[in-house]
Amino acid sequence: MLEKCNDLTFDQANHILNNFIFPLGTLLQDFKQCIPETKDQEFVALFTVVLEKLNMVLDSDFLTKLLEMIFTSSLPLITSDFNSFPEIRANFFSFLKALVKFNFGTLFALN
Repeated sequence: MLEKCNDLTFDQANHILNNFIFPLGTLLQDFKQCIPETKDQEFVALFTVVLEKLNMVLDSDFLTKLLEMIFTSSLPLITSDFNSFPEIRANFFSFLKALVKFNFGTLFALN
């Protein structure tokens, strides 16, 4: 659904962020804690689409949580064996690209 959205207004983007995306933050903990074989690459892809389509800077607290959960749980999967989890690998790098593109300043402001 979100992939089909183009040219969202600021109010529409905030509505989607506050009512749909921020509540997904609780699922980030589940993604981090689940075993590698059950991690769904679509979860990483979802947050990539969110960053690309909303085209706005995320709150630093949510961005910190997002980085902690996705980065720390995906990185071991893609660095331990370069053949396993190709979908997570591709989505992880797309996520990083979107993260840097839309939240570059916020990333450097994080502690």
